[in-house]
Amino acid sequence: MDSHVHMRQESLWHSNPARRHHFIPRFYLRAWCGEQRQLWVYGRNRVGKLFLKRRPDKAVGYVEDLYALRPEGVHPALDYAPDAIERDFFSRLDNDAAVVYANLVANGPTVLSKEERQTWALFLNSLLERNPRRLDELRKVLPETIEESKQQWPSSRLGADLESMDWNAVAHNNMLSALVAYIENPEFIEHISAMEWRVLCLRQDSEDHFLTSDSPLVVNGGLSGAPVKLLSIALTPKHLLVIHPAVPEFDFEFLGKLAMMHGFQVTKQAGKHVFSSREIRNGKYVKYLKGAEELFANRDGQTKSPT
Repeated sequence: MDSHVHMRQESLWHSNPARRHHFIPRFYLRAWCGEQRQLWVYGRNRVGKLFLKRRPDKAVGYVEDLYALRPEGVHPALDYAPDAIERDFFSRLDNDAAVVYANLVANGPTVLSKEERQTWALFLNSLLERNPRRLDELRKVLPETIEESKQQWPSSRLGADLESMDWNAVAHNNMLSALVAYIENPEFIEHISAMEWRVLCLRQDSEDHFLTSDSPLVVNGGLSGAPVKLLSIALTPKHLLVIHPAVPEFDFEFLGKLAMMHGFQVTKQAGKHVFSSREIRNGKYVKYLKGAEELFANRDGQTKSPT
């Protein structure tokens, strides 16, 4: 962790470490909030029933201790605070990204400096890597890394007995370190920064609006993940950022079709929740509710209506 995070090593862990780790930052969801800072949330509850309700932005898009580090069992003085990655990496990244976001929405991408574009590209990459599903994928390979960690560990560490080492914690912490490294990948950040950035705007007086979800960044129009040639993300219910190669094929007509399909794709790839600035209903041109119902229902064959 070199460029964006410098974690503090502490002998005494915080008495009140941050435990709500937002993989969808509140600054991003705020644009979909209305009265009482609430947004419309569509999803499926624990018993499988579809629901549509208003929730505050702080109550969605998070998992407790999602990026929490664990004590490795050698000596407390060698352990990081459990919220070190959340506090020293993600919080700082989100704070920097929030400043760029405000400029991007207000003035468009042409005013962004190179540093601002890189910050936003870093933030977008974090959205691909920091979510619970991605972490579940990384956890599947943890057993394979434990033996590797044992072999790479020095024969002694400040005279500590290595038998006391919690190798599951070591592997878990290494996984989170790798996560940060994936996010900070300089080649990918430069690739995204150098592409064409456009913001498509809907008329403020129109009924049309962009949805978002707990997986808000659509890669390659939803067709595949790599190589990344196209990214789209709703910035607000009326603004869609599209990042694409500077080629003639990405003309106004193509971008218009992409904007029409964005809500479908962002709903299709949602983990648990779709977010809206208003109650999700079928519009004149886009069947928002029907599409959301079908996409959630098709995952396991359930077709219960929202309540």
